[in-house]
Amino acid sequence: MAKVNVLVADHGNSSAFFLKSLLQPQGFGVSLSFNRRETMAKLSTGLFDAALFDVSASDASAAETIREINQLLPGMPVVTLAAPDAPPLAGTDVFLGIEKPITMMGIAEAMRSVKNAVTSLDNRRRGMRKDVSLPAELCAGGRTIFCRATNLSAGGMQVETMERTRVRRGLEALLVDKDRGPILARLFLGQRRVWEFNTSLAYVEKCRFQTPEQVGLAFTGLTDDQKAELEAFLVPAR
Repeated sequence: MAKVNVLVADHGNSSAFFLKSLLQPQGFGVSLSFNRRETMAKLSTGLFDAALFDVSASDASAAETIREINQLLPGMPVVTLAAPDAPPLAGTDVFLGIEKPITMMGIAEAMRSVKNAVTSLDNRRRGMRKDVSLPAELCAGGRTIFCRATNLSAGGMQVETMERTRVRRGLEALLVDKDRGPILARLFLGQRRVWEFNTSLAYVEKCRFQTPEQVGLAFTGLTDDQKAELEAFLVPAR
């Protein structure tokens, strides 16, 4: 695991970009989510190693969302940021709690602990995620778009553009087509090995000029054979 991927869930839209500015220079991969649907869609892919959850006073469903995260991804570290007088998050499994106001030192210390936890061999075997660089293609709505898979888990994959202008336009066309239907994803592993997965669109990470740069896909309807192949590919060497 070359990089620890963190989802910053900020449903009150108060600290996400500040937290991103702190975490990226420390070498973390960072994605942001601003509502419960987006948070759960991103985490459902299995492409994240930890969640940093800003508990907003206006978010009455914070505890429920964290319990849902615990159930979806048992053992994944969830770090909460909350005001000192915030009510306890009953029934949740929280790795660390940070009191606001946020400080650079507090975030750095907490994330060091997170990194140590998620890079341990036991956690890596449970998390089943791997940074990759594999040619891929997406097929939907009569279009085939060539791209590169950069992140693979037992639950999904992330793809990125290969040729910055031409392919990005292709991704845009694919994703805005409301009649595209399910997305067939192919991964090319070399030596004529090709994996095919049925997927659904989980998220789109935007870049400059609001064009898609990274796309997260959730696997749907994996067969037992596909699950076994994925696990064998993802499991870290001792």
